[in-house]
Amino acid sequence: MLSGIGVADKAILIDKATIQQMGRFLWQIKVSMIVDFLGL
Repeated sequence: MLSGIGVADKAILIDKATIQQMGRFLWQIKVSMIVDFLGL
């Protein structure tokens, strides 16, 4: 049982990290699009 709980905790941590990375990636795309739009 303990190992199963550990695996679930790791999966949750990985999901959080993945969501944060995706958020940064999407934010970078949004910023680059705004910069291109403004012609900076």
